[in-house]
Amino acid sequence: MATPTTLIALLRAVEFGWQQTEITKNAAAIHEMGVKIYDKLVVAQGHVEKLGNALRSSVDYYNRFLGSIEGKGGVFSCGRQLGGLANSDDELEELAKLQLDVREMESPEWSQPLLAIAAGAGEEDRERE
Repeated sequence: MATPTTLIALLRAVEFGWQQTEITKNAAAIHEMGVKIYDKLVVAQGHVEKLGNALRSSVDYYNRFLGSIEGKGGVFSCGRQLGGLANSDDELEELAKLQLDVREMESPEWSQPLLAIAAGAGEEDRERE
């Protein structure tokens, strides 16, 4: 048996316990989602780096190709001479060299592995305490 005052205090304690249980479940779900997002960021970082390298390589090969077919003695030069000999009205136009600069990843979050950054953030938090 309990008095009304004791019963109300007991009910409030039970309510507080339920609230804490719900908060704990939410915190665990947030942690789980954070781990998933982090894992996807690690994978995305690798893809972005490979994509940047592929773009840089593609532009480099394109520019090398143009260099090999243009200029004196190049395929276009010989083609223009051939067109002149054949009395052709069509003209071989110069192709523009690509000057696309692939932006480097400048943020320290991209230049270091994400695991090292996470470890460093933990150290900073400990230093603040």
